[in-house]
Amino acid sequence: MLVNLQFKNIDSFPKPLLFNPVKHHLGFVREWIREEASKSHLSAQDFAFLIRIGNSQTDLYWGKLSIPEIADEITECLKDRNLFRKEAYMAWLRESIWNFNRIVLSDGSTWVFRPGEIEGRYLHFHPGKYSLHSMRVRATNLKTAIAMKVACLHFDYSDIDLDLVNWVREHWLFLPPLKSIGNGIERVFRLIDNRPVES
Repeated sequence: MLVNLQFKNIDSFPKPLLFNPVKHHLGFVREWIREEASKSHLSAQDFAFLIRIGNSQTDLYWGKLSIPEIADEITECLKDRNLFRKEAYMAWLRESIWNFNRIVLSDGSTWVFRPGEIEGRYLHFHPGKYSLHSMRVRATNLKTAIAMKVACLHFDYSDIDLDLVNWVREHWLFLPPLKSIGNGIERVFRLIDNRPVES
């Protein structure tokens, strides 16, 4: 399933939607990795895009719905409930003391809705915490696993390797070296690599 890398640019999303695909959509991540790995030369500048992942924990959706399918389902659902216009959407969020709300999509995955902080994009959504078809990960583990997969494809490595992990962290991500590859990085790497992942 191709997700379409046009979504690297937030302006390519129809307003008022706000979504970070590199942080929340495995299909997009895999497609981005393939594009980067195919370049003749890679530098830290190519990985600046990963800054959008931030530094906290995040939820990565690995289900079969593409980004356009998710956006269409969300738009249709909110319009059917008369919650798509800004005033109604914000009132719906205020029903919770935490100022967010949830919707379950056709594949059973739960998506969380918050106020968007970008002008014209008030409808911010992402996978729910521990939702079906998602994995909760540390942002630095996700960045490392993504860069590591690019390196494996680009340099023709067969598997994850501590020396290579630390090389990509130093040269591409500007992160400190590790003494060992933790389970968190390995789990995300295996998910990206389409291998079985322990629960």
